[in-house]
Amino acid sequence: MASVTTEKRNGKALYRIEYRDKDKRRRKLRLGSLSKRDAQSIALKVQSIISAQVAGNDLPTATTEWLKTISDDLHTRLAEQGLCKVRVTHKLSEWVDNYIYIQRKNSGEHWHKNYSRTQALLIQHFGEVAMGSITPEQAQGFRDWLSNELCMAQATIAGHIKRAKQFFAAAVKAGAIASSPFFEVVAGSQVNTERSVYVSAEDIERAIDMAPDAQWRLLIALSRYAGLRCPSETLALRWCDVDFTAGTMQITSSKTAKQGKSKRQVPIFPSLKPYFEDAFEPEHERCISRYIGVATNLRTTFLKIITKAGLEPWPRLFHNLRGSLQTDLMERFPAHVVCQWLGNTEKVALNHYLKVTPEHIARAIGDAGGKVGQQVGTSLQETPSKGGNERKQIPEIPEENEKARAIKHGLIHPRGFEPLTLGSEDRCSVQLSYGCVAYQLNANLETN
Repeated sequence: MASVTTEKRNGKALYRIEYRDKDKRRRKLRLGSLSKRDAQSIALKVQSIISAQVAGNDLPTATTEWLKTISDDLHTRLAEQGLCKVRVTHKLSEWVDNYIYIQRKNSGEHWHKNYSRTQALLIQHFGEVAMGSITPEQAQGFRDWLSNELCMAQATIAGHIKRAKQFFAAAVKAGAIASSPFFEVVAGSQVNTERSVYVSAEDIERAIDMAPDAQWRLLIALSRYAGLRCPSETLALRWCDVDFTAGTMQITSSKTAKQGKSKRQVPIFPSLKPYFEDAFEPEHERCISRYIGVATNLRTTFLKIITKAGLEPWPRLFHNLRGSLQTDLMERFPAHVVCQWLGNTEKVALNHYLKVTPEHIARAIGDAGGKVGQQVGTSLQETPSKGGNERKQIPEIPEENEKARAIKHGLIHPRGFEPLTLGSEDRCSVQLSYGCVAYQLNANLETN
């Protein structure tokens, strides 16, 4: 039986555990400056380990979980005495490197860029540390650092936190760490409506006119008139994927390949066809062959084109072109059809793509058909009556005030009698009402 003993050192009470191992040898495990209660708790776990070793059984679940949560120092002492296996310490950078390498096989270049950026930020903040040494407080500090020190947008922060959660959740699943320090860190929403704008076809035509060559004109048109992701889908499009006879093209998507949707068919809309004809070069395999390998320069060149066209550059240059097309198509086709063409879901489209355009507002205000936005913003005085072109007038005196005036001039009894009505003859009918009882009185009246 493992027992706790006390020894005095420099006036302090230090505890140690004395026990016999599975080979009946006497062993001592010094614990340092712990409380007696903690020392007794550790002694029970040590005895549990020895009992399992003697019986040849697996460790109890509670003991296994306890070994995952103890400090590296205590775990090392137990391992030195043969009570557990040596804990493998995973460095943060090494673990994330391995995770990205494994997952990259089924992911695109854009995915690798985002995850590598999160990895760089984690190492910049935490340094070269063991994954198990990061506490929940430090994980929350990482989020605060992104917000307060780097001044990142909340949508960007949410993306980094979600990826950090994936790194540590995978480590927990593999048994590298006991629990994830990012488990309770709130990621937040990745929806950023301030960076979502609608780019009209008129503006994009002005930009296309300033493009340096036919391939650049086609590249812009594919983003705005076909909704292709740029650069992953636009640069991957080949002439053999374009069927001018059927009026369709087959798009290869690396982003949706993990969901089993590596290819999709998209119609060649009439606004896109002239740019295909202008850039057609059958001797080249790809439709955009001149700019393959320099995808990082596409945004810089596009900014110059937009500025040259006299337009104000919008956020997320290519992404908002894709979203603008989806907004246009939703006006004409069912949602599931449009999402199939653009390779996303209705939920994603609602959160990140669909926008309110100036045409929507103008239609709501100026609709003459009376079906959408009828009489919105019209005052009661200006509301046309059903009988003709006359306008309804708001009574100058409310109904309650008219009754008060009638009571004041004796035309109506304050308890509810209706006013007296005289006919053209000397005989008239007076109707009295009191509460829920109505009386009909006939009388002969002298006419003056």
